[in-house]
Amino acid sequence: MCPGRCLVMTVDPSPVTGAAAGFAVLRHASDSAVGRHQARKLISMFRFFTVHVYCLVVLALISASCAVSKPTPIPTLPSPEIDFPLALNNTWVFQATRYEGVPVTEILTTTLVITETVVEVKSTSSYFVAKIHRDESAEMLAGDVPPSWQGVPLRPATSSEYWLVVSGNRIYRQERNLDLSNLSSTALLEFVFPLRLGEKWYVSDEKAKLHPTYDNDWMLRKVTKVDTVVVPAGRFDNCFFLAEVWAGTTFETWFCPNVGIVDAKSDHHGTPIGWHQVLTRYQLKK
Repeated sequence: MCPGRCLVMTVDPSPVTGAAAGFAVLRHASDSAVGRHQARKLISMFRFFTVHVYCLVVLALISASCAVSKPTPIPTLPSPEIDFPLALNNTWVFQATRYEGVPVTEILTTTLVITETVVEVKSTSSYFVAKIHRDESAEMLAGDVPPSWQGVPLRPATSSEYWLVVSGNRIYRQERNLDLSNLSSTALLEFVFPLRLGEKWYVSDEKAKLHPTYDNDWMLRKVTKVDTVVVPAGRFDNCFFLAEVWAGTTFETWFCPNVGIVDAKSDHHGTPIGWHQVLTRYQLKK
């Protein structure tokens, strides 16, 4: 029991309904002097409560706003000497020709379009990684079908992915699955920057360990020319010609700084099998 009028306050967890109930109690308590004293204390408490809740709401809104508006940092190449533009969404489109024939007098020639796009980039403590999505259109005949190729289906459209991994001044190419734990054994060394006339390197790090003096030409990539290259995508100056031989096949590539590969081909030394691709258009953010 309590003397005179009893002052009972029930706290509602909701700021709105709790405040309404509290003011109802205040009106009831104001009928007596004791009630008025208690009312003044409650008013002070409600003011503190209201300001405190308001500040928490404002801080929450500011925090949410900052979280939404803060831009996600985009990984960039670790070294400015890397002349291969690997920004997100960079795209290269090639017109390709493939030939194959057994016997030599019956060679099938087809054409297709190859599109490569950087679909993901990320940085680790040691590497910059660009994921490349590659689309190949269905092949189309270029010329007549030799007798021995009658009824043989042409290659359908395909899609695949590979990764270009930048390690220091080197770019490795890794197929199928990304594995940074053993890069030297699972990837090919595509480029060593800066490119210069006369530079050379083995596309396999394992091969480089076995032949530190470059006494074996197999898988040895050499920069043998610097020249202007004209392809459907345009005219490019100061491009580097790279060539190597392995698995009985010669590979030749024209690389243009800040553009990428503009011309590439391969020819087998025995059975007539090979391909040739040229850059027709590209879109770069660099």
